[in-house]
Amino acid sequence: MYVVVVMAPLIFDCDPTIFYSYRDVDDSLALGYAIRKYVGEPNLIGVTTVFGNNAVDLTYRDALRVVEASGEDIPVFKGASSRNDLGKPNEAVEFMIEASREYGEIELLATGPLTNVATAYTMDDEFVDRVRRIVIMGGAVFVRGNVSKFDAEFNFWSDYVAASIVIKSFKNVVLVPLDITTKVSWTVETLELLRDSEDPLASFLYDAALPWAERCSSTGGFHPHDVVAAVYLLRDDLYFTRRIRITVNTKGYRKGKVLVDPQGREVLMLEDLEKEKFLEEYLSAFKCKLNKF
Repeated sequence: MYVVVVMAPLIFDCDPTIFYSYRDVDDSLALGYAIRKYVGEPNLIGVTTVFGNNAVDLTYRDALRVVEASGEDIPVFKGASSRNDLGKPNEAVEFMIEASREYGEIELLATGPLTNVATAYTMDDEFVDRVRRIVIMGGAVFVRGNVSKFDAEFNFWSDYVAASIVIKSFKNVVLVPLDITTKVSWTVETLELLRDSEDPLASFLYDAALPWAERCSSTGGFHPHDVVAAVYLLRDDLYFTRRIRITVNTKGYRKGKVLVDPQGREVLMLEDLEKEKFLEEYLSAFKCKLNKF
C-alpha cells in the first residue's frame, strides 16, 4: 500500500519527440503517463514545450500529437527556441505565470532545458512563491554527463544559465539526475507491453518509441530518463533519496555541470528506485500488466 499524494495543479514543461530513430522518446513516454495519471485530482492543466531534443516547432507539434492520441483536451503552449530566448516572453511562459496566479499554487515537472521556467522567474520574481514543488530531470552529480565533451547532462548543458537560475531560486527542488535515470533500461520487449494494451494512447506510444528502442537495442536498451521523473510525482515511495547542496557551473569548459557545494542550494536528489515496481506503475497508466519476460 502507498499513500496517495495530494498535488497542486501540474504543468509539464518538456521537449517531446516521436517516430525518430535518432532522437530520444522519453519525454513523450512521460507525457503519455502524465496525461493518463494526472487527470481529475491531481490535474494536468497544461503542457509547455521547449527546444532540446528537437527544434521547438517540432517538440510543440509532437506534444500536440501525443495529446491528440490521448483523446484528452489539454492545452499545449510553445516556448523557448534556444538558450538565447532566456528572459524573453513566450506563450509557454505566459501560461505558467497566469496559471500560477489563477490557482495560487502549482507544481512543475520539467524534463527539458529550463529556459521557460527561468524566464517565468525573471518576468515575475514572485512566481517561485507560487510553485509548490518543481521536479527536474537534469544534471549529473556523481556520474559523468551525457554531453561528454563538457561532462554535463544534456538538459543542463543546453541552457546552463537557466539551470543555474532555477537551482538557485526555487525553494522545493527535486532533482532527477543521470545518477538515477541511467540505472533503468527499457528495451523493445518492454515497449511491447504497451502494444498489447487496449488503450489507443499506449499503442500510439509503442509505435512512436519503437524506432528509438530498436536503435538502442545493440547497447542494451534506452534509459527512460523523463519517465523516472514523472512517476516520482505520484509514487515517491518507489525511490531512494538524499538531500544535497549543489550549484550549476556556468563558466569554463564544464558549463552545465552540477557541482556539490556546501554553500549551494539544498535539493532533494533521487539516487535509486525499485525498478520492477516502477515499470508496473508506468504500465498501470494504460491498464497494462507486467509479464515476467
